[in-house]
Amino acid sequence: MTARTIPEFGAPTPADRVTLFAAGGVVAALLVATWFGYVYGTQAGPKSTAFIEIVPTLWAFAELLTAFLLFSQFCVAGRISHAIVAAGYLMSGLLTIPYLLFFPSVILKAPATGDLQISVSLWLAWHFAFPIAVATSLIVSASRTNIVPHSHIPRTLGAFLVGTAGASVAIFAAIFFARDWLPVLILGGGVTSPVYRLVAAPAVVAVNGITIFMIGLRGCRITPLQTWLGVALVTMVLDGLLNMSAPGRFSYAWYIGKFEALIMANVVMFMLLLEIAALYRRLHDVATIDVLTGLPNRRSFMDVAADTLTKPAAISSGVALLLIDVDQFKAYNDRYGHIAGDEALAAGASALRTSLLRSADSVARYGGEEFVILLPNTGPSDAEMVAERVRQRVASLGIVHDGSPQGRLTVSLGVGHCAHASDLSEPILFEVADRALYEAKSRGRDCVVLSQVRETEPVAAAQLPVALQNAVSDFLTSASNGTSLERA
Repeated sequence: MTARTIPEFGAPTPADRVTLFAAGGVVAALLVATWFGYVYGTQAGPKSTAFIEIVPTLWAFAELLTAFLLFSQFCVAGRISHAIVAAGYLMSGLLTIPYLLFFPSVILKAPATGDLQISVSLWLAWHFAFPIAVATSLIVSASRTNIVPHSHIPRTLGAFLVGTAGASVAIFAAIFFARDWLPVLILGGGVTSPVYRLVAAPAVVAVNGITIFMIGLRGCRITPLQTWLGVALVTMVLDGLLNMSAPGRFSYAWYIGKFEALIMANVVMFMLLLEIAALYRRLHDVATIDVLTGLPNRRSFMDVAADTLTKPAAISSGVALLLIDVDQFKAYNDRYGHIAGDEALAAGASALRTSLLRSADSVARYGGEEFVILLPNTGPSDAEMVAERVRQRVASLGIVHDGSPQGRLTVSLGVGHCAHASDLSEPILFEVADRALYEAKSRGRDCVVLSQVRETEPVAAAQLPVALQNAVSDFLTSASNGTSLERA
């Protein structure tokens, strides 16, 4: 058996490497778009007020949804770093609302001169606040205080929500009431001022660039979330560079910048949604796959069996059920330990899996040291041949078992076969296979016994355990010989 290896702490897993390649592809596409905007973006584009109504609304929704998903992760894992990044997204989404409200000629059709500075000041506010939040989360994630006890999570969550909302309101209020004293960032006609191009936008680039450098310093310890946060910050840098060169609103460079802002708001959200989809897949695997052997578990097998046995095409040529039991397995565990027992079960499961040559055949761990195989459209001789192949492959593993007469780990197999669909009943098929397995154990183990479903197989008897049926049979035999109940 090939043992599962656990990656060293900090080593990237294959999934993380895929994330890095995907993030690199997104960054490459953004660089091409930015180059195009720098070279050709000085031309004036169409003045579409609908564009500025739709795009900020979309990125505000994406930022608020991302904040919700990150706060949800905080509620589960209690990581303060997640809550800090969530607060950064929440602030960006909240500040986008007044940004859109005061954007010139969108909602306020004839804004005052001072109001023209509000939108660009709000843009600057979240372009500074977001990288600061990410940088803070990186510092906190490396500290011992990153995890909050579960009992403190509700209170901490409330503090983050109230604090972020309050800070957003305070930032907007400060910008709104001080709009006449703020540096002039935008001139008439939407053209950015020298202060904006030479001071404000370079400062945005610098703050985001420093945070990107901090992420890069993590090296192989970078997480997928931090990778995509880096992509979001790169987008902010490119947006800032375009704003430094853009001649004003509604130029092609300006439009490209707004699209990049939309990408910035969505990359982490898409990553989180993909993680949720992967989580659903893992939950499905937990519910249907046996962790030790990697085979389907009993619940999954029963669903497959119930579905297969109701399809006439799958049982037209007969159907066989193999019950497999590892011989003397308790003695093996007692002698060699449970870890060796687990390894033996995993190795045996692999032998069972490779013994099946058809995709329609299914194998599962039924429980403990018991396994089960379903063979649709199979005759009795073919079923017996598959069972014998299973027995031989397990024996060929050569797992030493001094507590067994054979000196190695072996299996006993009971094969229940039903030749006619009209006689098929799931409980009966299982019971016939169980009787055959009991017979194989009685013959000394390490053998295969085939039993056919008879046309008159009683359903009631099939639902009784074999031991109980044997006890009833012994009692009836004793009664027919004149043995009294008292003497029995």
